[in-house]
Amino acid sequence: MIDTRDPEKLDSFYTQLCEIHKKSFPDMRPGQFLLNALGYINSTLHRDPFFPESDELIELLKQYANSNSMWYQGWDVLNRKENDSGGN
Repeated sequence: MIDTRDPEKLDSFYTQLCEIHKKSFPDMRPGQFLLNALGYINSTLHRDPFFPESDELIELLKQYANSNSMWYQGWDVLNRKENDSGGN
C-alpha cells in the first residue's frame, strides 16, 4: 500500500495561502503572486520551494509577504506579538 498525505490538510494550507495573498498582495493575479513568492523563496532565501512541508512553506510565504508587501507586514513569523519589540 502506498502512503499518501492527508488531503484534509490541504484546506488549511490553501486558506492560509489565500489569506496571505488577499492581505499582502491584493492587486496581484494568482499566478503573479505564486511565481513572485516562489522566486523569492528560491533566490533570496536560498530554499527550493519544492521540498518544504506545508507548515514550513506557509512560514516562508509569510517572510516573503513581510519583506515585499506595501499593504501588510504583520505576519507573526517568529510567534511574537506584533507590538513585541523583542526586548525585555
